[in-house]
Amino acid sequence: EVKPLGVILAKGAVYAYPNPASSRVTFHVESGVYPVRVRISVFSLDGSLVRTAEGEITGAAPYEYTWNFSGGEPASGVYFYTVRIKDDLAGETAVSSRKFAVIR
Repeated sequence: EVKPLGVILAKGAVYAYPNPASSRVTFHVESGVYPVRVRISVFSLDGSLVRTAEGEITGAAPYEYTWNFSGGEPASGVYFYTVRIKDDLAGETAVSSRKFAVIR
């Protein structure tokens, strides 16, 4: 069994800023293993899917996705987001769930 040298998702490797957000929020994801696929899913308090984003970490640089708010979307409130990282070479996955607030 061969294991990669890095940790797929270290503690503190996933966060959203600024938090609380007013006009935009940026999701930051780091991994000690690459290449990996990243999927970010944002949910409202009632569990409805609000937004998704997908990308890849192909090197030592982190993945960042910025969501610029437009019009009245999203409404003020608390949102949950889930980051799923998948290493296709090893078949390993990791999931982190957090929350952020929108204040308009």
